[in-house]
Amino acid sequence: MAACAKSPKVEPLATAVTVPIDQAFATPPPGGPAIVGIVETAFLNGKQQDIALATRGVTPGQNLLRVQIIGVTSNSIENGSSLSEEIPTQEAISKEHATFLPGVHLKRSPYLLQNQYGPFSYAAGRSSAGETCLYAWQQIGKPQSRKTIFSPRGAIQIRLRLCDPALDERALLEKMYRLSINVAVLDPSWGPYGEPLRPPADWGRTSSPIVPLSSEGFVGVVPNRKVPARGRPRQAQSAIPISAATKTPTTIVPSPVTSTTDKAAEGALDVIVPPPPPALLNAGTVAKADTTETVSKTE
Repeated sequence: MAACAKSPKVEPLATAVTVPIDQAFATPPPGGPAIVGIVETAFLNGKQQDIALATRGVTPGQNLLRVQIIGVTSNSIENGSSLSEEIPTQEAISKEHATFLPGVHLKRSPYLLQNQYGPFSYAAGRSSAGETCLYAWQQIGKPQSRKTIFSPRGAIQIRLRLCDPALDERALLEKMYRLSINVAVLDPSWGPYGEPLRPPADWGRTSSPIVPLSSEGFVGVVPNRKVPARGRPRQAQSAIPISAATKTPTTIVPSPVTSTTDKAAEGALDVIVPPPPPALLNAGTVAKADTTETVSKTE
């Protein structure tokens, strides 16, 4: 009978399992950091994924993207815990800072920030190794003060921990703006995003002109005309170079340049003119002599 008895089956006691990378609840933007592993944990009212991201610094800890999907009922977990649906308090966020970034002094941003899923906040600082670190948190879905069976339920919690020796605060914060959520609960009552926004009341009405303007000015469809860039004028070289041996100026006499007009003039001067007849030359000599004689007599 002992041989016929069935051996007991080994059951895992932990509710955390590893899942493939392509099943991530959320993904960083193109360009990284890359996903290196995912640990998924089941709760009574939802699921949580700790998405490990590539880390290239020396600050203690792992770059991490934590996503909690709240509103999924799991009856297979005995004596399990539940995820909080409340907006985290400042004290709770401070405890998370100490857990994810131990020893790093973070300063919270006082500004109102919002990505495509709604408002979020962050804190940033510099570790002892000189790396910039960021911790961001976001709650998607408003908690209901009075819940009914018709009230929308569900929420999404996001935490992002990043440290990088080469990126500054703005580059790390950009990862939070370009985050993508890739999961949803197929239940009509699960709606953390709320009702879709209605278009502005002025759309389609008269006496409400709309001009294609943005923060940078007019936005047209015709590309701007490209003006060719002018080249820089070349510097005139000195006509008197300095000898490297004597360090004294050496005068260079430029060679004469003969133009086409000068050559034509030279050709005209090369014509041979014959001398006058001898009779005219003798007559000129006699007349000159007579004139000289007359002047002498007068004197």
